[in-house]
Amino acid sequence: SSGSVASIHAGSSRFSASFGDVVIHARLIEGRFPDWRRMVPERVGDNSAVVQASEADRSIRQASICTDKESSGIRFTFGNNLLVLEASAAETGNSRVECVAAYAGKESSVILNGKLVADFCRILDSEDDIFVSMDGLRSSNGAPMVHLASGVLSMFIAPMSAG
Repeated sequence: SSGSVASIHAGSSRFSASFGDVVIHARLIEGRFPDWRRMVPERVGDNSAVVQASEADRSIRQASICTDKESSGIRFTFGNNLLVLEASAAETGNSRVECVAAYAGKESSVILNGKLVADFCRILDSEDDIFVSMDGLRSSNGAPMVHLASGVLSMFIAPMSAG
């Protein structure tokens, strides 16, 4: 609103900002932060796909109709320029949604928390492309990771299980 004043306060370990009725508090990261540049893939590998943000978001919303708290995972299967999303739950049944994705590698499948992927899609413009990489990324404990990127934004997600 016009006439509102923003205020920002930073301490040695805390940060807060306020604007009108909105207040954000954060704690600064302590210790050494991992070298994220080493984790971000520099090239498109064989297990990489490109999908439009609006298509991914729409497809995830449709597939998630058949998820619940106990089965929140959605199976993402990439193959032959197609992304297939599948979900199932005892109470709600099964869903299968297809979405166009630029992908030419061997069929690859991973189960992800659909809400996390949808949240990433929603912060992008609808026509933005999302780069999805499953090329041997590992977390610090050795678990496989999926990398989502669009422009300068990146997100790493640990799969709920492998395909």
